[in-house]
Amino acid sequence: MKILSILLAIGWFSVSTEKQVTFAPGNLQFHSTEGTHSTAVGVDKSGTWRFAASAWESATSPWLDAFGWATSGWDNRANDPDAKLFEPTLNTINNYLASDINCTGYGPSQGGGRSQDLTGNSANYDWGIFNAISNGGNEVGKWRTLLYSEWNYLFYSRKKADELYGFAYIKTPDSIAGIAILPDDWSGEALKEGYSLGEWQNMEAAGAVFLPEGKYWTATGNTTNNNKFAQVLFFHEGTNNDPQDLPEERYNHFPVRLAKDYVDPATGVETIPQHERTTQKILCNGQLLMISGEKIYNTLGQKVH
Repeated sequence: MKILSILLAIGWFSVSTEKQVTFAPGNLQFHSTEGTHSTAVGVDKSGTWRFAASAWESATSPWLDAFGWATSGWDNRANDPDAKLFEPTLNTINNYLASDINCTGYGPSQGGGRSQDLTGNSANYDWGIFNAISNGGNEVGKWRTLLYSEWNYLFYSRKKADELYGFAYIKTPDSIAGIAILPDDWSGEALKEGYSLGEWQNMEAAGAVFLPEGKYWTATGNTTNNNKFAQVLFFHEGTNNDPQDLPEERYNHFPVRLAKDYVDPATGVETIPQHERTTQKILCNGQLLMISGEKIYNTLGQKVH
C-alpha cells in the first residue's frame, strides 16, 4: 500500500513483524547530584538523565554511562517483600550481596506474576520507562530498552537485514570502532568500513545509527543459574562482524542504548503493522475503519483505538 509506505519515515528500524523503533542519538548517561528528574511513580528524584551528545561519546566523571542491569532507581519494596533498591549509581561488586544468590529484587523478582524481562509489571526497572530523559523529551515512559529478541530481529530477520548493518570505524579524530545500523528503507550508499567524521555525520543525518564497540544491556532476563543473569548484546571486530549475545551477571556494568516505538510524527498515532494489513472493514459514523484483533485503524492505516 503506497500510502502506508509513505508513513514510514527515514530513520525507523523494524524490531519485530509489528513494531518499528527509532534510536536515541547516543548512550544513556546519569549525573547523580545535578538537578532532579520526573519518574513514572509521580515522584521527582535527584539526578539528571541524558543522552550522550554524539553516538561515540563516553561519559566522564561525575557522569556515568555504564550501569548494573535494571538499576533505574525504582523502589518496589512496598509491593515486593523480597525487593531491594539498587540505584543507578551502584558501582562495585561489593554492592551485590553474596547471600542474595538469586538476585531477588535486583530487577524483576522470581516467581509470582512478575515478568523476568523489563516489561509489563516489571517495566519500571527499565531506565527509559521509569525516568524522564532531559534531552529526550523530558517525559517518563518515552524510551525503553530493546529485548534481545528485538535486537535479533533487527540484525537477522527484517527485510534485507544483512545489508543494513556492519562493523565500522569513525575518525573523530580518534578511530572509534563500533557497529553501524541502517534504517529499513535506506536508499543511500552501502556501508563501508571507515568514515571520516563529516562522512558519518551525513550518514547519521540520513537516519543511520552507530553504537561503539562493546556490550550493551538488553531488557531480557535470563533464568539460567537461579536467575542471576540478564542478556547482553555485544559486538567487536571479527566473528564475521556479527553481533553476539550471552548472559551476564546483573551487577556487571554496561552501557544502554534506548529506543522509542514508532509513531507517525504528523498524527501521534501508530501505523498499522505490516502483518496486520489483512483486516475486517466496518463503517462507523460515516468513517471506514479496519479491525484487526482488538486494534482499530483508519483508512490510512493509523491506529485509532
